[in-house]
Amino acid sequence: MRLDKDVTRLLATHGYDLTLSRRLDGGSYSTTTGKVSGGTTTTETVRGMFINYMEEEVNGTSITADDRKLILRAQGMTMVPETGDFVDNEVRILDVRKIQSGATVIAYICQTRG
Repeated sequence: MRLDKDVTRLLATHGYDLTLSRRLDGGSYSTTTGKVSGGTTTTETVRGMFINYMEEEVNGTSITADDRKLILRAQGMTMVPETGDFVDNEVRILDVRKIQSGATVIAYICQTRG
């Protein structure tokens, strides 16, 4: 699978370790600080990289100037990213899309804010 090798090479060269976390119960999100506190959390270290949206993609409503794309390598992940998850406890995932080769998920592209 060439696509898998390309994503692996891209993230090996430009990616870095990030912490994907999901609140299981309790906790609260502060709009002032942009962070979540309290509650039970599950986490996983993942390999990924952030990239900026192109100017023409930013519409001010569904995609704002502060949003970024996050590319995550699917290989080896036990936790599939979901809307509402956090990256490094500060960046919130708003949307998740898959890059697939046939039935195999190669990577996730997430819209993030924060």
